[in-house]
Amino acid sequence: MKLPPIPVFIIGALLIALAFWAGMRLSGNGMLYPPDIHTMLPEDKRPHTREKVYLYFAHPASDTLSAETRNISLTGTPQDKARSILDALITGPSGEGNSPLPEGTRILAVYIENNMAVLDFHPDIRNNHPGGSLGELMTIYALVNSLVINVPEIRKVKILIAGQEQDTLAGHIDIRHPLTANMMIVR
Repeated sequence: MKLPPIPVFIIGALLIALAFWAGMRLSGNGMLYPPDIHTMLPEDKRPHTREKVYLYFAHPASDTLSAETRNISLTGTPQDKARSILDALITGPSGEGNSPLPEGTRILAVYIENNMAVLDFHPDIRNNHPGGSLGELMTIYALVNSLVINVPEIRKVKILIAGQEQDTLAGHIDIRHPLTANMMIVR
C-alpha cells in the first residue's frame, strides 16, 4: 500500500517547530532570546543603580583638583553614565571644593566612540569662563578626569563648543586634540 504524499506546508511547519524546539533546548533557559527587561521599559521606568563615582572639583586651598566621592544614580550605557557624571559635575560640589565650571555650563551632547568621549557644550562654557590658564586647566581636567576615571569605556575626551572644534576653551589650553586624564594636578 502506497502512502499519500505529504503536503509541503506540513513539512515546513514541522521543520520550523523542530528548529524552535532545538533552539530552546540549546539555550538551556527555555527561551531562544530572553528579553532584556531594562531595554523593554521606557527610560524613566528603568531601574537605576547608585554607584560611587569620583568627581573632580577645584581644591579650595590649592591650585589643584580634588576628588569628591559621590553616589549617583546611573543607567546602563556608558554614554548615559557619562551624561549623569557630567550633570553631577555641573551641579557642583557638595563638599568643600569649588566648581571649576563656569556658571551656566550646559552639555548639548555626549558621544562615545573608540574609547573617546566627545563632549559638545553650549557656548556659555566659553563665554562665561573667568579665564586664566589655571582656571582653564581646572575646567578641562575636571571634565576629563571625572569621565576617564569613572567610565572604563572612556580613555580620552574631545571637547567641542556648539558642535565645532576649538583651539582653546578660554585662550590657553589646546583642546584641538583628545585629552587623557591628568592626575598630576590632583591633590
